[in-house]
Amino acid sequence: MMRTELGMYRLDGHEPVPVYDTSEWARAFAATDGTVAQDFVGRVEVVTYFLGVDYHFHREGAPLLFETGIFPSKRRHDRLARRYHTWAEAEAGHAEIVAELRRERSEGK
Repeated sequence: MMRTELGMYRLDGHEPVPVYDTSEWARAFAATDGTVAQDFVGRVEVVTYFLGVDYHFHREGAPLLFETGIFPSKRRHDRLARRYHTWAEAEAGHAEIVAELRRERSEGK
């Protein structure tokens, strides 16, 4: 995927598309529900979403445009938060985190 100088992207379906204008980015981001997946494991919410901005600050390799967040965050879950390059990676990563949290919950951790 091509990088932009501003590091901003919008979604076209599930595909990130580079954006070269901040006004265009703001309009597109506001009009898009970038939620990839959302689950609850007990009282813990796991949400994976499109960031709209490249979080790969080293600017090498593919942009990191998706992230899984765990709320409320607990110290032991910090290691589970992840960022991804593509929608498909984000879906798979979300499923892995949810499965791990369910295993931990069933084991009483």
